[in-house]
Amino acid sequence: MPSFLKKNIIACVVLPAVLLFVAFPFVSVIGQSSKSITIQGRVLDKENGSPLVSAHVYISQTKVGTATDRNGEFSFTTKMSGEKTLVVSFLGFKTNAKLIDLDEENTSLTFVFEMEPNQFDLDQVNVSTSNKEWLNNFGKFRRYFIGDDALAQQTSIENPWSISFETDKNDNLVATASQPLIVKNDALGYEIEIDLVNFTLFKNEDASAYTYYSSFTEMPPEKNSDINSWNTNRERAYRGSFEHFLISLYNDNLRVNDFEVVYLGSFDPFTINEFIKTTPEENITNEQGVKVYRLEDPVDVLYGDKNNNFHQRERSRITPLTEVGVFIVTEDGKLKNPKSLRLDGVWASHLIANLLPIEYYKN
Repeated sequence: MPSFLKKNIIACVVLPAVLLFVAFPFVSVIGQSSKSITIQGRVLDKENGSPLVSAHVYISQTKVGTATDRNGEFSFTTKMSGEKTLVVSFLGFKTNAKLIDLDEENTSLTFVFEMEPNQFDLDQVNVSTSNKEWLNNFGKFRRYFIGDDALAQQTSIENPWSISFETDKNDNLVATASQPLIVKNDALGYEIEIDLVNFTLFKNEDASAYTYYSSFTEMPPEKNSDINSWNTNRERAYRGSFEHFLISLYNDNLRVNDFEVVYLGSFDPFTINEFIKTTPEENITNEQGVKVYRLEDPVDVLYGDKNNNFHQRERSRITPLTEVGVFIVTEDGKLKNPKSLRLDGVWASHLIANLLPIEYYKN
């Protein structure tokens, strides 16, 4: 499940920011297995044990999933490997998620999900042009969740009335959803079902933090040119993105892919070194297909043609949030712990409208 924090910071430039708690709090290695693994099971009402029909079962941040049959049973196959988040979503019930390991030694995995009823009143939100407070809050939510760039202008929430707003004890804006949000991205050609876990817009900062699970469906093209347009926009959304940076860092080809890490607010080169343990006590992880890095202080990341003036290149910032500054990167460009880094600058503006499924990064 993903999660993010964004905010404004002044260095040589004003950098918008985001706290990463969204897109995949529990996503790990996104490798591809040589054989298929069957994921199957049942989805039941925890209160009476009855099967839930047409519950959505999916692997978060992918296009992989299915719906339960009349017996509450589900089954699908995948060639993905490593740790993934299996999610079950059903209207009127709390979303259920489980971290699973798609080990190549397994040919099938079986799960039983017992779903708890949700306390949301589906009629609690009455959206109208007279509801100025809700409309104002929704505008803020859209800006800090969907985004406000060119891709966001072509992205819509199809069921906005399912969102409720309130303020917490610190007067921060908190959003909740009574059902999965249906997000239609006409620019990238995806319909995304988003199970919103939490969303907070901080009052005294230009920053938001949120967590969600997501399931992607390819939109059918209405005309032949749609496919070419979607492919072009997907490539643009990927190039220079945080995921592109992490994949480049993992493969030690930052400069080849037009990234340059520099000291905070400067143009002086900085190197992010892979963490090498010196004692057994410093062992961070034994997991295969990941690399561990340590960053003690914030650094800026420039992206763009190195022949351009420094000021013409995009500037983002990464700030370590863990006590020892360690963050773990998977081979497919994901953070093992999304809360280990905060993003500022250009990356902070890359929100749901820029979201791509795991399969795209793998390809």
